[in-house]
Amino acid sequence: MESPETQARIIEAIRRKVPVIGPCMVCRSSDFQLVDGIVKIAVQPTTQRGVVLGGPTLPSAALVCQTCGNTIFLNLIVLGLLDLAGGEAAPAPEKEIGQSDTVANPQEPLR
Repeated sequence: MESPETQARIIEAIRRKVPVIGPCMVCRSSDFQLVDGIVKIAVQPTTQRGVVLGGPTLPSAALVCQTCGNTIFLNLIVLGLLDLAGGEAAPAPEKEIGQSDTVANPQEPLR
């Protein structure tokens, strides 16, 4: 179980990168909930058979639609939260040309 501070950091990072989370691609609901914990998606070469334990992973935060269960995975490294995945803290990403300055809508559901 993640601490409330860690959950707040993840939500803040998501809102910084994705100021407005649109409706679910499956059911069009806007009610997403952040999974309490980190999801590590295993990465394997396509030519390898079987499951590789201890191989590379994509450390992610997961948002689950509370209506249909559709799940969105957001990479913690891209969110600037490498330290939550067991690595060193990543530097804050540079702002890209043309990137929006909009802030998260406090009315948007994201728990």
